[in-house]
Amino acid sequence: MKNIYLFLFSILSVTLPAQTYYWVGGSGNWSDISHWATSSGGNQYHNQVPTETNNVIFDQNSFASANQTVNFDMAEAFCNDFNTLAVTNTPAFQGDYYLDQISIYGDFKLSSNAQYDLKSLNMLKPAGDSYITSGSVYLGGLCFLKLDGGANYHLEDSISVANIYVYNAKFFSENNPIHCSARFRSNYFLGREIHFGSSHVYTPEFVVTNDLILEADNSTIHLDNQSMVFGDFDGAGLSFGDVIFSGNATIIGSNSFNSFSVLSGTEMEFEAGSTQTAQNFVFIGTPIESVNLGSTIIGTQANISQSTGIVNGNYLVLQDMNATGGATFNANNTADLGNNTGWSIIVDIPADYYWVGGEGNWDDLNHWATTSDGNQFHSNLPNALDEVIIDQNSFDVPSELNINVEATCAEFRMENTIEGIEINGMEAFHCYGSMNLSNGTIGNFHLIYPEGNGTGNTISTNNATWGDGSVFIFNSVGEWQLTDSLRAGRLEFNDGVFRSNAFPISLNDQITTGGVAAPELDLTGSSLYMHYWRPLNSQADYILNAAVFYCSNGDFYGNGLNYDTVILGGSYFAIESDFSTNVLSVEPGCALTMEAGITVTVDFLELNGTQAEPISILSSEPGQQAYFQQASGEVNGYYLTLTDNHAIGGADFIAHQSTFNSNVEGWQLQNGMEEINANIQMYPNPATDAVRLDLMQGEQFEFYDAHARLVLRTEIANYGSNEVSIEHLTPGLYFVVSTLIPNRNSRLIVY
Repeated sequence: MKNIYLFLFSILSVTLPAQTYYWVGGSGNWSDISHWATSSGGNQYHNQVPTETNNVIFDQNSFASANQTVNFDMAEAFCNDFNTLAVTNTPAFQGDYYLDQISIYGDFKLSSNAQYDLKSLNMLKPAGDSYITSGSVYLGGLCFLKLDGGANYHLEDSISVANIYVYNAKFFSENNPIHCSARFRSNYFLGREIHFGSSHVYTPEFVVTNDLILEADNSTIHLDNQSMVFGDFDGAGLSFGDVIFSGNATIIGSNSFNSFSVLSGTEMEFEAGSTQTAQNFVFIGTPIESVNLGSTIIGTQANISQSTGIVNGNYLVLQDMNATGGATFNANNTADLGNNTGWSIIVDIPADYYWVGGEGNWDDLNHWATTSDGNQFHSNLPNALDEVIIDQNSFDVPSELNINVEATCAEFRMENTIEGIEINGMEAFHCYGSMNLSNGTIGNFHLIYPEGNGTGNTISTNNATWGDGSVFIFNSVGEWQLTDSLRAGRLEFNDGVFRSNAFPISLNDQITTGGVAAPELDLTGSSLYMHYWRPLNSQADYILNAAVFYCSNGDFYGNGLNYDTVILGGSYFAIESDFSTNVLSVEPGCALTMEAGITVTVDFLELNGTQAEPISILSSEPGQQAYFQQASGEVNGYYLTLTDNHAIGGADFIAHQSTFNSNVEGWQLQNGMEEINANIQMYPNPATDAVRLDLMQGEQFEFYDAHARLVLRTEIANYGSNEVSIEHLTPGLYFVVSTLIPNRNSRLIVY
């Protein structure tokens, strides 16, 4: 009989409905069980946080006052249904930085009478239907909505979120709008389906894979990317309804469309060799903002195909584009940059654009004359074929030229201008040839794109500056070289050839390489001043002969390259990755962090700290060593603080007047009489009451006893011989150290 009761109890236990959790008590943490009541507004509480079987409800009894906050403080929170539909007093639901994995196994229904800043929403219902109501409010700028588990997910209103990922799921938008501020993706799992119906989908990036069942024939996708981060459209060879592109976009793979529209100002690249097929192509450029179409690989065409009708493109910039399929492709007012076929191109004849009238905006046609100081004006803004000239007739007094729209020209030339002209780069600047500033120009450029595939293009600064915030981005296969020193913010090399011609380069930020091409970066003989050196592209050709790197308050990513001279300074610095160099010098006062496990190989290592500004060297991972390697000779470091450092290679590594913390190997510590080099003229020696010292201008000396205690500091005196009283010193051995000149020291015997 007992066994029968136990069996019946077990049956009843598994069939009992899961308990519902009601939030009470206003602000608090998800992990705090004193907020989880068994009834709405109740004072009986659950003894644990919700699990995947429990429905979670936030209602009119959850928040007594306005703007109270629920914090998702757990690494992962669970529930079945998540419901805020009945809340009052506009509460806030706040996630920690990528730590609030909220796993939901039922429906997700939100009130518009609340604020949400969520991070990761994992929809994990294993089967059946799940319904999502967002209240048409934004769920957070870092929020990832992940549809997974195998269920059918249905939108009940518009949704606005940073990211949507469709994994093991079937997604039905039910014709509702979808807004993603970062990306829409679907990949990894078989059996995925997306049914857009007639939805409008707004996203900077759209990426799917071809094992997806996609129903998008009646939908409209708006790919609007105004940043340099997103912009990929990878349709995996599937079919789409209407797609509208704006901003910056890269089309990956061969896809099919009902209509393919590109709005003015769009910079679009098509994967080389791919074919986009549409019933209707629309390219809407304007005189102010052209449409730029090109291939991802310069010299290799991409294809667009339309079977019938006429495509009338206006104000285009074309390169490596093949139009095919049977339709007529017209390109009016177009800059033909080469390797275009299948188009009837009405070429915009190259012209000279002279800036006149002083201060103004780039898009104001009243400033673009056909001659120097002329009063006949162009009807369109300059494009990739036109030369821009700013000369002695452009400005009467120092004033501003504002690049207030994305600007393009063939060459940018300043000559004989007055000093004090400010060029403010509010938008990107594209130049398909040489560019130069005049002496005295105040550059405040933003993004500078040296474009095209020509050789012999020059960049001339003429003792001016392109701006501390300016970023040169080299994406094209052409060649650029300096004619004088360059002052800018940042250089980014993704393709092409750059030659410094031994001129100095001063940057407010960094030099970096990226992309998948193989740029050539020839910095032979240049002195390079920057905070960060990041040669991240392993395919690039780095020519660094006799180049001197001066880097401060940043990091140096060696990338296994060979250098001539590297000088690191500032109050802090980091070394990442192995490298070798003839000379490595660390300046006084620098706290140097070396990536754990790396080896920096040198011919000459200079580590000359001072007592006032010692050098600190440590590893990025406590307990794990980083390595200096020098094959021969002697390394003499002064005033060092070493932690987790190992000196190897055969040379003698000697640390003078230094401190060893934990895990230091290969170094010799010498803090005694061996330190003394009798290079101070001091007499008499031994002495009793006074000693005469030969001082440099502004020099002081410090006297230390045999226990390294400071006992006397001289006053700053005149150049030459100065008498110092030592009558208060007790007899013994003293060490005398200059505060002005590193390693200038001696010993004194007092009797």
